[in-house]
Amino acid sequence: MKANQQIKQDQENRKLLEKEEEKIIERFAIKKQEMIDLRKSKEEEKFKDKQVKRQKMIDRQSEFLKSIKNKDDEILCKQIHELEVKKAKDLEEKNKKLEELKVKNLNL
Repeated sequence: MKANQQIKQDQENRKLLEKEEEKIIERFAIKKQEMIDLRKSKEEEKFKDKQVKRQKMIDRQSEFLKSIKNKDDEILCKQIHELEVKKAKDLEEKNKKLEELKVKNLNL
């Protein structure tokens, strides 16, 4: 009888120990999953931060290139205008000289 009770007691103790071990394993698994989730979250956050920084750099460079293009366009327009003014002035002078020559030839 005592041996039977002892065996039952040992079985109950083993079951309790197994349940405790299962709880410990489950808590460990939960903690491990939390760490995995946290790591994944941090990696995603880091990636997003890098993307934001990268986009800011691209935007800055784009604005810089636009400003250079605008300045170049302004310079080009100014040069074209100056050239047109010079051509008009030269043409006017040529026409004036031509008129003077015509007047001279008529007077001869």
